[in-house]
Amino acid sequence: MINQLEMPLYDSLVSKYEIASMQNANEELQRLRSKAFDIFRSLGFPTLKNEEWKYTNVLPYLKEDYDIQTARQELTQEEFERAARMMSLHLEEIQHSLKGEHKGAYRLVIVNGRINPALSVLPEDGKFKVCPIAEAEQEALFQQYFGTIATMEGNAFVAMNTALYNDGFYIEVPPAYTMDMPLHIVHVITTENPVLLQRRNLIVVGRTASVEIIETTVGRGQ
Repeated sequence: MINQLEMPLYDSLVSKYEIASMQNANEELQRLRSKAFDIFRSLGFPTLKNEEWKYTNVLPYLKEDYDIQTARQELTQEEFERAARMMSLHLEEIQHSLKGEHKGAYRLVIVNGRINPALSVLPEDGKFKVCPIAEAEQEALFQQYFGTIATMEGNAFVAMNTALYNDGFYIEVPPAYTMDMPLHIVHVITTENPVLLQRRNLIVVGRTASVEIIETTVGRGQ
């Protein structure tokens, strides 16, 4: 375990957890957050002594001066235009290398962790559900699956994300539904400075449904 108490990042994460806890009125999710943060504090950040991390030294990344977002932030017009340009250039660069993309694809654009409807192109049949994860908390399938797939025990980063997430997306594909084109999820990061985004996404695909998902990320300077 890295001595996290000596790292400024840890203090920032504690403050972020306190803010995230106050913002969440769902008692069941709040209990999950509390359990997750207890696990994160007990595990600490992984080191080379951890079997799954013995080839990856995370310590240099933990020393970065991150901008830790604690609330949902609206894009300014300048940021929106920057995100649109970044996405357009990104799609031009990858359209010939990604399977299915050259044939056309639906597009879900996530800018700095938030769904951007203006840049997204989604099915219009009303059967395919996409929404911010906070709006899905009352959905039956969300309640059935959220927090049950990614294992917190023994995984500090999953525990940290479960405790601190404050945005993300929820996708629900109904049973027997077939999407006629791939869904390309494009993550766009517009900030120039190091940023620590704690987003949580959940995709639930119904029985015998068929959907092909492509996921890419583009940031400043990439």
